[in-house]
This record gives sequence, structure tokens and C-alpha cells, in this order.
Amino acid sequence: FLPFMLKYWVRLDHLLFYAYAAYTLSVYLGFPLWKKIGERKDKKHVLAVGFAAAGTVYALSFFMFQPGDVVLLFAWAILVGMCGAAGILFPFSMIADIADEDELETGHRSEGVFYGAFSFIQKCSLALGTIVSSLALSLAGFEAGVEPSAGTLLVFRLVYVIPAVSFLFASVLIYRGYPLTRERAAAVKQALNERAGSAA
Repeated sequence: FLPFMLKYWVRLDHLLFYAYAAYTLSVYLGFPLWKKIGERKDKKHVLAVGFAAAGTVYALSFFMFQPGDVVLLFAWAILVGMCGAAGILFPFSMIADIADEDELETGHRSEGVFYGAFSFIQKCSLALGTIVSSLALSLAGFEAGVEPSAGTLLVFRLVYVIPAVSFLFASVLIYRGYPLTRERAAAVKQALNERAGSAA
């Protein structure tokens, strides 16, 4: 939805590539920071903080996206990238912990199943987001090549902000129930190493 926002509301669509570049660079710069935090705290707590921060930034985008304001656009891209780094980094390492616990319980390694399920859910989410965005554009009366009305622009902004904020903060609540703490994950790894040692 970002290209529509930049073209019709912010009026800086010629900076789309640079905004994505700033976002991508800040994601990579955010990895070491989140990794360091994740070494001291439970992954679920760090991920929840990352999602809450990202949700806050998306909520602020309703106000930060201002027509012609380049500084706010790039500030937003950098903030979203820094927050988004947690959402990219931790789920994959958490899946590895889940695969370890599953192996301890079942005796079989099923990483492929867990990563495959994760990838499938991501693709379904992208498809659903595309459908919702298309429906929102249609219901708002958007027509390609026609200057959108103030009402259509308001729908753009609401559809861009509300679903992202809702799902990000919902994920914070969901991760509170994630049972694998750092201590539990370490104990599982130790038990697997001991099992492998006794088998050898």
C-alpha cells in the first residue's frame, strides 16, 4: 500500500526506491542491536517489544506521512526498519527452538515442517493483505489515473494504519503465551546433546 500512500497522499512517489533503501539499511543496522538484547532477555519478550514499537510507528505514520515532507518520510522508514528487524530476526531462531523441543519429545527432527508452515502462513498473509488492499481501494472509489478525493485519501491512510497496528499489537498479546523461555530452550539443547552423547 506504500506506493499509493507516497503517490497520492505524501506526493513523493519519486522517492519510493530511496525510502525502501533507507528501510532496508536500517533493518540490517537493527540486527546487531536486537541480537544483543535477545542474548539477555527471552526472545518472546524482545519480539513483543519489537512488535509494539513497530505498531507505535505505524500508528504515528497517520501523522508522520505529510504531503511533501521528506524528513518525516525517511524518519518513518528508518524507524520501521529498526523495529522490523526484530520481527525478521527472532521468529526464525524461535522456530529452531521449537524444532529442538519437538525433537526431544518425538525423537524426530522436523525443522522443515515448521519452517514450511511459517513460510506458508507468511504467503497467505501477503495474499490476504493484497486482497484487503484491493477491496479497500475499490470501496473507496479509487480509479487509476483519476485524482482521488479527500474521502478516498482518508481510506488510504486508515487502511494503511489500522490493520498493521491491530495485528502488531495482537501479536504482542499472543507472544505472552509463548512457553519456550531462554532457560527452557537451553535445557532442551542440553538434553539433546546428552542424548546424542549417550547414543554415540
